[in-house]
Formats: sequence, C-alpha cells, structure tokens
Amino acid sequence: MNVRNSVILSAISQYLLKIIGFVNVIIMARLLTPDELGVYAIAGAVVLIASELKLMGTTSYLIREKELTEAKVRSGVGLSIIFSWGLGLSLAASSNYLSLFFDEPRVAPIFYILSLNFIFAPFTSVTTSLLSRNLQFDKLVKVNILTEVSRFLASLVLVLMGLGILGLAWGLLFGSLVEAILVYIFRPSAARFIPSFKGLKPIFKFGFYSSMTNLLARFDANAPDLVIGKLGTTAQVAFFSRGVGFYQFITTLISSGVWPVVLPYLSGVNRDGGNMKEAYIRASLLMGGVCWPILAAAGVMSYPIIMLLFGEQWLDTVPLAAILSIWAILRLVHNFSPQLLMAVHKERVMLLKQLVLFTLTLTLVYFAYPYGLKYVAWAMAFVGFADFVVGSIAVYFATGLSIFTFSKAMFKNVMLTAMCFGVATVGDFILDYRALPAYLSLVLMGPILVITWLVGVWSTKHPLWAEVLQLSKPLILKVARKG
Repeated sequence: MNVRNSVILSAISQYLLKIIGFVNVIIMARLLTPDELGVYAIAGAVVLIASELKLMGTTSYLIREKELTEAKVRSGVGLSIIFSWGLGLSLAASSNYLSLFFDEPRVAPIFYILSLNFIFAPFTSVTTSLLSRNLQFDKLVKVNILTEVSRFLASLVLVLMGLGILGLAWGLLFGSLVEAILVYIFRPSAARFIPSFKGLKPIFKFGFYSSMTNLLARFDANAPDLVIGKLGTTAQVAFFSRGVGFYQFITTLISSGVWPVVLPYLSGVNRDGGNMKEAYIRASLLMGGVCWPILAAAGVMSYPIIMLLFGEQWLDTVPLAAILSIWAILRLVHNFSPQLLMAVHKERVMLLKQLVLFTLTLTLVYFAYPYGLKYVAWAMAFVGFADFVVGSIAVYFATGLSIFTFSKAMFKNVMLTAMCFGVATVGDFILDYRALPAYLSLVLMGPILVITWLVGVWSTKHPLWAEVLQLSKPLILKVARKG
C-alpha cells in the first residue's frame, strides 16, 4: 500500500474513531454532571500520564528500526510486559493514596478498574506497531473501529444502568479486551506474543527518550486538570477540561488521520536519503492549512458550538474556549516535530524540548489559578507560543531548518487563518451568535466559512488546492457524465 492510500485509509479510520468518541463525549456530558465528569477527568489524567511509560517506546522503536527480526519483536513484548504490568500494579496499589492527595475518594475505584487495562497493552501495542510499519491500515481500521464501538456501547449501557462514572471505566476496560482479541485475529506473521527478556538494552535506550518525552507531553496536556483538581473543584476541572478537549477533538479529528503515517513516512525519507526539510515543511503546511482556520473560527463561535454540543450546563466553558483557541493553533505549528526528531534519531533533543514545555506549563498554570480559570487559559496560550519557539529551535538543531525559512513557508496558513477568523468575527457582529439558536448560527456560517477557506486556498496558491482538485475530480467526472 503506497503512502497516499495509507494516508487516506488511515484518515477515514481515524475520523470515524474521533466521531464515535466525540458522540460519546456529547452523550456523557448530558447524562453525567460536570462534577462527576471532573472526577473522571482527574483519574483519566493520571492514568494517561502513567500509560506513556507502559510501553517504554516499544511501538516507535519497532516502526523505526531498519532491520526488524523476530528476536527484536519478542524483546519488545518482554520490555513492554515489565513496564506495563509493573505500572498497572503500582497504579492499583497507590489508588487510595492518590484519592487522599486529590481529597476525592471517588477516584480510587476508577484507578482500580483502569489499572487492569495495562494487562493487554504489551500484546496489542506490538501488533498494531507492526501493522503500522507495514502500512497495513486496512487491518488497523477494522481493529480500531470495532474496539471504539465496543467501548462506546459498553460505557453507554453501563451508565444508563446507573453505574455513573464507573460505567465509563468498565466500558474502557471492555474495549481493551475486545482490542486484544482483534489484534490476535489480525496479527501479522512477524508478531510473536512469547516474550523475550534478552536484548532489551537498545529498545530501552531508545524507549527511555521516547517514553519520557511522551510522559512529559502528557503531563503538559493534563497539567491544568491536575493542578485545578488539587487546588480547585471537580466542576472547575470539568469546565476547563471540556474547553481543552473541544480543541483537542478538532485537532485530532483532522491530524490523527495522517498521524500514524507520519513517522513511517519521515523515517522512510530519512532512510532513503531524501530531503527532510522539505518533507517536514510540506506536512506542516498541509496540516496547518486545514487546522488553523477551523480552530480560529471555532474560537469566535465557541458559544453556539458549546451550547449545541454540550448544553447550558457547560456555558462556563465558553470564555475559556475562546482563549484556548490561541493555544490550540500555536501548539499545532510543530505538531509533527516528535516524529521528525525520532526519524532523524534526535531523541535527546525531543526530550529536552518537552522538558522545557512541561516545566513552563506547570509553573504558569499553578501561579495563574488563584486569579481564575481565564488566567489559566491565557497561561496556556503563552505556553502555545513557547511551544512554537522551542519547537522551531529543536527542528533547527535536528535538520538545520531555520525558524525564518519555516515561518516564511507557513505564511499562507497565516493568511487562510486570518480570512476565516475575520469572516467569523464579522458574522458575530451581524448575526450575534448569542441571540440566535445555536444550530442556526452554525448552519448560516458553516457554508460561508467553507467558501472563504476555498477562496483563500485558491488565491494564496496553497498546496492544498491541488489536494482539493484531486479529491473533487471523481465528483466532477460523475456530474459531467450525468450532464
């Protein structure tokens, strides 16, 4: 399967996954209270942080490794078992201590349930990484979609049965069980589930930098939830988490379709002696050209979007979402820098970059919280700017790509974003989004913003125009035949 087909298939799969996941979020936002979801957000943040260490970089190592042998695959399983099962046991053992730290006894049983997910991780992750390495995204589509549907339905049924946030935890565990069964069915011939505890050093050496980077990235993303959970209320955690999650959904809905392909693609370019600068610029330009304008418009239209999706009980999220759109855009500029740094074997630079951002996030959020959640949101916006600066420096040390050259290449994305932001702002001035029914604001502005984006892509001669023509060609031919 070539790269273009892999990207398309991966994109379709990831879009479906994100849509299913977001539908779940919307439904749960109406079935559960902000207080309940705030409790789950605190537990989820801790588990997500711990989960970054459970594989010790095994998946990225198996994708990047030039010559992959059966022994290396089995060693990958062995290393994953050591860390994954060890972390699962540690999480279960520390559940009561964590509940005391957050002064919230309801998180303890959630930790117990979610710790069981660590049992399946070594086997599912190794198999999916091999499928990804071989660009067998047709099999990954089946595994991922069936897993997400199972997780969604199980959570929904259990919550409706009255289990509350425990239903979410049990639903997640059920999805992990389904995933384990599916990856065994669709496993490639190279997959070996019998672990080996020899030859772990090269995997651990790579995995240390990769996992610590991912761990700090998780801390960076979940720092507001943890700080607010410690200093504030669970409802505040939920409101802020919903604002962050809103943009993460938009970003991942668009970027996750190509995300699984980026590391194999950039690693292939590096192995073949290709131009890494051009490959990185093109990937960033195409992704930013789609994401930035949507995020900017969503920031202006946060009221009707939040109102329509989550309801009146979540309106405290609206002013936070408007500010967090700045953070979401800036942090997306170097969205592919981790894959680039791994592809060119610059894991230390990647780790240093994330350490700086984590320290800055934790410090700013901690000192901003006493002044209110809006100040926390502005602190995150500043972190987004720092992400752009530090990311540019990291990319320069890895590839020699200067911040001036990269910024100049991104100017077309800036123009697209400014156009969509301006149109959305004028729309608010004319229509007054708070005065209209939420659905009507989106129905009226949606087509206008799409047309604005298309005009912008065409007028700036953005590389996306060629992709638009490529995607629209079958429709044009179909219309021409009917005519």
